[in-house]
Amino acid sequence: PDKLTNVNGKLYFKVRDDTHGYELWVSDGTEAGTNLVKDIRAGAFSSNPDGLINFNGKLLFVANDGINGEELWKSDGTEGGTEMVRDFWAGADSSDIGIYGVFNDVILFVATDIAGTKLWKTDGTDAGTEAIVSEGINRF
Repeated sequence: PDKLTNVNGKLYFKVRDDTHGYELWVSDGTEAGTNLVKDIRAGAFSSNPDGLINFNGKLLFVANDGINGEELWKSDGTEGGTEMVRDFWAGADSSDIGIYGVFNDVILFVATDIAGTKLWKTDGTDAGTEAIVSEGINRF
């Protein structure tokens, strides 16, 4: 297990198995309560969840579904409640997202879209995701 993150008393983490590759798992501390959340990148290919962060009782993270590249995702710990927040760089290209942390009820992160790398904020929804700096910036 890697990227261990507590959300509401459940532990989220990235782990690899031969069937799913590296995917997002959740545990309540029991064997019966330890499960794959969702096979985001179907099959043995990995979505490689990264940047896991607890935000208002949900997990936000970066993953690659094999279709949209590396993008911002959220999860409530269920398969149906695990979904992409936004595809910043349309198509299979990755947005090279770097999550920095929670500040004033939003998550600050950098992501690259067609116009360049920008500083963004999100409340965990597509509608609540916007660029703070609208022009491309140099990553630090």
